[in-house]
Amino acid sequence: MLARGGLTGGAPRAAMWTPAKLSSGEAAPYGFGWRLESVEGHAEIGHGGSLPGFRSYYARYPEAKLAIIVLTNNGGAEPREIARGIAKVMLAKPGA
Repeated sequence: MLARGGLTGGAPRAAMWTPAKLSSGEAAPYGFGWRLESVEGHAEIGHGGSLPGFRSYYARYPEAKLAIIVLTNNGGAEPREIARGIAKVMLAKPGA
């Protein structure tokens, strides 16, 4: 639903996924609440969160039509790194 703009519409979604400009004029790898980076040459839109004892990460790779959600019940876990490891495997497959 979010990918199609059904929740917010196309313009607000595009703004969320556009890198913020720093006071220096440089682009930051962060939109409105979303981390904007690249994995294996694919754009990654991600967001993580935590509570005591729990950590999570949600990553989308729009052009590959891939989404990965990692939920952990270990405060020391690295869900972003787990998601990226899965993404590297999935994005290496033909058609990704």
